[in-house]
Amino acid sequence: MNSRQQNRDQDEKSRSAAQMPDKNAGTQPAVVPANEETEGATGALGTPATPPEMEKDGETESNKKEKSR
Repeated sequence: MNSRQQNRDQDEKSRSAAQMPDKNAGTQPAVVPANEETEGATGALGTPATPPEMEKDGETESNKKEKSR
């Protein structure tokens, strides 16, 4: 084999390797950025967070604001 043929073979191998998908592709969990909708969706240890309107005394945030006026 001459050097031109070897170069062509090497180029072909590198092209086919570049087209192969990574064998680890898709194995990592997707990272979801926190935003207003998802932030606070779970509390410590994955327990659901208490919604802000569910207060211990049964009053909602809107009721408290109106009472404080």
